[in-house]
Amino acid sequence: MFLQSLQAQIRNLQNLIIRGDFNQAGNTEIFNRFLQENFVQQYITNPSHSLGDTLDLIISNLPDLHSFTKAVPYTDHHLVAVKLDSPGSDN
Repeated sequence: MFLQSLQAQIRNLQNLIIRGDFNQAGNTEIFNRFLQENFVQQYITNPSHSLGDTLDLIISNLPDLHSFTKAVPYTDHHLVAVKLDSPGSDN
């Protein structure tokens, strides 16, 4: 239900970045199909939780995103950050 609602909201958006705690451990077939059907990519490839799961995601239709995760004190979730390359920038 959540993915269907999200799909209706993002269908015609450009320059889309969605980030958040999706509480979805592992890649599921339904989630992967959602990514493909909506021409978006999930950019977090490292664990974002102290137990080793990738729960905090960054989803976008932008091609030049670079992401990373970093363990931080006082929480079981890692810092999730993304860098967007500007046209003409040298990174």
